[in-house]
Amino acid sequence: MNTRPAANDIVVVGAGIVGACCALALRKRGFPVHVIDRSEPGEGASFGNAGVISPWSFVPLALPGIWKQVPGWLANPRGPLKVDWRDVAEFAPWARRFLREASEARYPKNADAMARLIAPCIETYREYLRGSDADRLLVDSMLVSLISGPAPSMDAPAWRLRTERGAALAVLNRDQLHEIEPAVGPAYSGAVLVKGQARTLSPGRLCKALAELAVRRGARFTRAVVRGVRLDANGLPQVVLPHETVTADRLVLAAGAWSVKLLESLESLESLKSLNLRLPMVGERGYHLVFTRPGVSLNNSVLDPRLHFIVSSMQDGIRAAGTAEFARLDRPPDFRRAQVLASLTQGMLPDLNVDETSQWMGTRASFPDSVPVIGPIPGLERIVAAFGHSHWGMSMAPGTGLMVAAMIGGDTPFTDPAAYRPDRFESSSVSGFHGRAG
Repeated sequence: MNTRPAANDIVVVGAGIVGACCALALRKRGFPVHVIDRSEPGEGASFGNAGVISPWSFVPLALPGIWKQVPGWLANPRGPLKVDWRDVAEFAPWARRFLREASEARYPKNADAMARLIAPCIETYREYLRGSDADRLLVDSMLVSLISGPAPSMDAPAWRLRTERGAALAVLNRDQLHEIEPAVGPAYSGAVLVKGQARTLSPGRLCKALAELAVRRGARFTRAVVRGVRLDANGLPQVVLPHETVTADRLVLAAGAWSVKLLESLESLESLKSLNLRLPMVGERGYHLVFTRPGVSLNNSVLDPRLHFIVSSMQDGIRAAGTAEFARLDRPPDFRRAQVLASLTQGMLPDLNVDETSQWMGTRASFPDSVPVIGPIPGLERIVAAFGHSHWGMSMAPGTGLMVAAMIGGDTPFTDPAAYRPDRFESSSVSGFHGRAG
């Protein structure tokens, strides 16, 4: 196996939306950047999301009272949550921590951390795309959160978090909803409108465009399977590929659900035996269904908050995305989860043509507090974490890239990095990196 000295490079493992934004932010500061991924850019979890880009998407999943809803979700085959019961013991510790994060003392702090990170998303994307053909992939939008019955209380946690932090909301009646989204059917009595958002017409193409811009601006890209991570005799991180080993000055781990597994490849090092870092991450699988000849269109991102799925018009058709499935990474996809979205979306859009569809599954990396880890790994300061963005990767990626570049450059990040520290979770009683990627 050949070892190529590249100690001046910042190596980014992962060419999803987070890795692409890290590469662009690092190149803007003049760092030599080498991006490595087993796939082409934008073909992992970044490919399949709902395309929402919003400074107001900072409501954590763990909210007060959520425990009351979980049994009903699990019992309903059409519900938004599924657990592979063969793997339930592995996910139980994460679930216990998740429920603790729903306390009155914790969830507002988690929302604040999300809000600070997500704030620069639209302006940063527009800056990166300005002057390129890809700027058409980003359009102004609103979130249309549909109402099935009585208007929701604006004092409910999800809405109060937004209003207290400055979101512009409006409650629409049925006629006003029809003016904005005429394709939405009569099952809905109105909507709550969240203004000041954007959306992408193709998440995968946007990610590819950003990666191409990074390469045009001097970054290198290598498509290869990363077999592990190690340190050389001088403490520099090395990325082990099938036919070579790449040495880096800094290593940015932006490999989503596979990031913890790469850290675990370091556990055999004697110098790391004393590390006691816990990273309670799970691989949360999501599905989407694209109606490729829909016959109708939407002007904004449209959410059914009761059934927990979101629908948007994209370049390839109308995409419905949603559901959370907890299962190991090596479990095969259960595309019945995607097909559930067909009937749900037709209930929202009665004139939708459901005859021609394409389906997809991808794995999100999720922490129980809905906040990613960003920053140097304690005891491994040359390895920088940038993963765990759960449902909000498209919106959190620009801020993550800016923070990573500032940290590596020795500057003060635009927001306090303490809330995203990899060691913010309690230490485990067993040494090493602990988490579940699925």
